[in-house]
Amino acid sequence: FSELVQVLGRLAEATRDPAAKAATWRRIAGVWSDKLGKPQNAAQALDKALQANPYDTEAEAALVDIYQKSKAWRPLVELGRRQISYMQSGRSRRRAELCRIAVDKLGDVRLGISFMNEILQ
Repeated sequence: FSELVQVLGRLAEATRDPAAKAATWRRIAGVWSDKLGKPQNAAQALDKALQANPYDTEAEAALVDIYQKSKAWRPLVELGRRQISYMQSGRSRRRAELCRIAVDKLGDVRLGISFMNEILQ
């Protein structure tokens, strides 16, 4: 499967269409995660998918799942911040979730307060 990752990586790099590039990086992430059991490598591939297409909701959802399972709270908060910047609705709810993660998981009360202040503005 590592050879498949290499071939797909070259394909992703050569692809110019952002949606196709993102889809290829998502496929690479799936191989890393499902076949090779390397969620951190999968997260890196998903980051590349989001670089190709910043609004790739499939890549975001997969990345959220990886971050939650691996307890990577800081990257989860950073991803949540980015999501808020373009969300049409549900911003307050998402900020409240990020506040809970900041306080409960990171122990960062100041960050939690900043999310609450954003809700109140």
